[in-house]
Amino acid sequence: MPNWVSNWGTITVSSTHADEVKAALNEGRFLSYIAKPPTPEGDMDWQRENWGTKWEVDDSRVSVETECDEEVKLRVEFATAWSPPHEAYKTLWEMEHILDIQMYAEEGGMGFCSYWKNGDTDQFDDYEPPEDDEDEDEEPFDHWLKWVDEKLGTDLYIPDCSNNVITIAPRPEAVEAAVAAGNPFAAIMGLKAAMFA
Repeated sequence: MPNWVSNWGTITVSSTHADEVKAALNEGRFLSYIAKPPTPEGDMDWQRENWGTKWEVDDSRVSVETECDEEVKLRVEFATAWSPPHEAYKTLWEMEHILDIQMYAEEGGMGFCSYWKNGDTDQFDDYEPPEDDEDEDEEPFDHWLKWVDEKLGTDLYIPDCSNNVITIAPRPEAVEAAVAAGNPFAAIMGLKAAMFA
């Protein structure tokens, strides 16, 4: 029995390919759509190497968040075994009809959370999931966002929670202060955030 990783976020796709991406998600064959296994019965070693997880997605859901003439932003959620499918995202990002990927993941039992945004990724192995007696109305994403914000320093990161998508930007004075204080982690993360903005 695996530890299931919760994955969620948005994938923006050209309107000409939106239906096929939605179908792959709705039919639970999203990773096979990205990189088809060499044999019909699957090969877990191949899948780990090419998907980053050993099985196809489970419990997948997809909805249209925004749509215009040329592109569709899909809100997606699914579960994967043991780890998020970062290797599959690399292949997906190389497809011409994929315009933007912003995916997040967490698995509280292993204390793990991560993000993958258009080829840039990071993960944390000391994630602290909400306690059972914490606010039951709090969405998992909100807890995840608060934890990451505290982990990286609230003076350094300014989260925008609209539509459950993180937009982070550093305050220049916070980056300068981190450098002056000899905190290379905070300084590097601040510069990384500048690239996201």
